[in-house]
Amino acid sequence: MNPKLPTLLGAVAAIAIAALPACAQTTAGADTAGNKLEIDGTAPASCIISLPAQGAIVNASVTPGPNSAQVTVNQLVDPNTSIPQAASVDMLFPVACNTAHTVTVSTSQGALVLQAAAPPPGPGFRNRLAYNLSAQWSGQQVTSASDSGTPVTIFTPNAAAGQLRVGIAIPSGGAPLEAGTYSDAIIVSLQPTN
Repeated sequence: MNPKLPTLLGAVAAIAIAALPACAQTTAGADTAGNKLEIDGTAPASCIISLPAQGAIVNASVTPGPNSAQVTVNQLVDPNTSIPQAASVDMLFPVACNTAHTVTVSTSQGALVLQAAAPPPGPGFRNRLAYNLSAQWSGQQVTSASDSGTPVTIFTPNAAAGQLRVGIAIPSGGAPLEAGTYSDAIIVSLQPTN
């Protein structure tokens, strides 16, 4: 064996061993290069209410339209006495709101009102028929008389989705109604509150 070979191998080993700490030191102490990519987005407050489906119904019919539904009372009064007959309709609105929101159900006239321009009703008759209006949503139910002047209002403090039930209940009895067509409009609105 060549006497210089162990010395040469020893020198290479010494160089290699001496170089390892230097490599480790350089790697551990070196600056790291890189970039951070941040991502964000905003979900705006949004409430959606779709056209209703018919729920329970008594003495009435519902005709859906492109942007609304028409409720027709089949027999508003007893044909022999003109005394109002009971009728009721439940409408189910698909609703989704991704934040706190308020549901409001109001009436444009406060009652079913005789549409023909007419003088005040004759003695013992009337030309307005108040009814009960109710809403059930997100575990809450509120009922009010249509002529109370106060809309049915439900505040929900968080996001919710499901079926909003709006009920119309026309009572029977009371003074008879004058002949003619009676109508009112019910407005259902859903508004984010933040």
